[in-house]
Amino acid sequence: MKVIAKVDSDKYICEVDHAEIEKFMDLYYGKMKKLNVNDIINLGEGYDYADKSRRALEETREFFKKNADNIKAITNAFLLESKEITQ
Repeated sequence: MKVIAKVDSDKYICEVDHAEIEKFMDLYYGKMKKLNVNDIINLGEGYDYADKSRRALEETREFFKKNADNIKAITNAFLLESKEITQ
């Protein structure tokens, strides 16, 4: 992103590549439509996505901690089954 002008102390006019916005918004591989003049995009959603991802990882970590014995049993069963298949 390149700042090309300042409107006031908290507002900027910037030049940004479409791919850069896609990455920030986590909308890769053409999932984000090309923008037109006067389109509005909330860049805060990119931050919100990062926060949602962090919370999801924390919840997943807690799930694994609480269910470690079950997960270990399932994983061992998969390993045993894969060994039987390859023999």
